[in-house]
Amino acid sequence: MSSISFSEGGNVGGILNLFLQHFYCFTSLNPVTFKTGYGWSEMEFLPESAQCKYTATEADNGTEHNYTLAFSFNKQSEPMYIAFAAYLKRSGILMFTDNNGLTQVLGTLKNRVTVKMEGDTGSTPTNANDFKVTVTWLSKDPAQVV
Repeated sequence: MSSISFSEGGNVGGILNLFLQHFYCFTSLNPVTFKTGYGWSEMEFLPESAQCKYTATEADNGTEHNYTLAFSFNKQSEPMYIAFAAYLKRSGILMFTDNNGLTQVLGTLKNRVTVKMEGDTGSTPTNANDFKVTVTWLSKDPAQVV
């Protein structure tokens, strides 16, 4: 009997970086290529705020892969609202790299990610004013690893 190890090296939680772009900016996702003049837009987030949760479940029509990636910013601003509002219509594709070096693409040209925005001003001056973005994607196929 042979043994397979999945635990080589360190194990560090969190997200290293993430990128978002509208689906119409791509010519292909396998491999990832863009139309002329387009590329990934990097999101600068609070480093300790980002995480991705993944679940796979057996459903009536086969396996469903569900990804939820959440990240925060330290305060709300009008440019932030404008930037993310454009993705509320299921128009985005997201790529992220975790702190262990695994890079995944969430979304396809026909099944794009869902974006939710939440802002909280806090109730007193000592509370944090923050802005949180949650990206979800449900698919019959797992995320593309690049």
